[in-house]
Amino acid sequence: MTTHSLEPTKYTILVRIIHWTFIPLIICSIVTGKIMTQVGFDDPLSYYLPQYHYLSGLTLFTLLFSRILSRLFSKTPIYNPAISQLNMIFAKSIQALMLITISLVLISGYLLATADGNPAKLPWGLWLIQISPDDGFTLELMLRVHIGAIITFFVLLFVHVVGFIKQQISHSSFIKRIL
Repeated sequence: MTTHSLEPTKYTILVRIIHWTFIPLIICSIVTGKIMTQVGFDDPLSYYLPQYHYLSGLTLFTLLFSRILSRLFSKTPIYNPAISQLNMIFAKSIQALMLITISLVLISGYLLATADGNPAKLPWGLWLIQISPDDGFTLELMLRVHIGAIITFFVLLFVHVVGFIKQQISHSSFIKRIL
């Protein structure tokens, strides 16, 4: 006689879609952000790139908020009992730190986008409202927070991916949880 666990073996479809949608949006943010720092104000790209950079950031923020809510209201899939408790704590800590740092990236980016005292233009005639004070100190602080959080996020992402690969090698069905 076979018993079936009521515990899920995969994340919900919403969590999985959000998880994999992060990748192209983060790549878009990186590419547009990097190019934005390289082009001059007279370049036509300096008008369009920030709009798409802000839009990808807002989309990431919306997805991040949705992911946090969906994780709060859905069960985490069961882990293989062969995975040590220390590895579980480490993985969950890295994931929590990634959520915190990506939140810092997104919030500081929003504040940077509106730090000149004007709303920031998005595609399709949409605007980001200005919520940060128009002063040099805030701009410098938000720029440092933004860059520091980006670097921290990518270090954590690297650790996350390496840990995932290690678990996939040790426990070959590990990837099925997020696909």
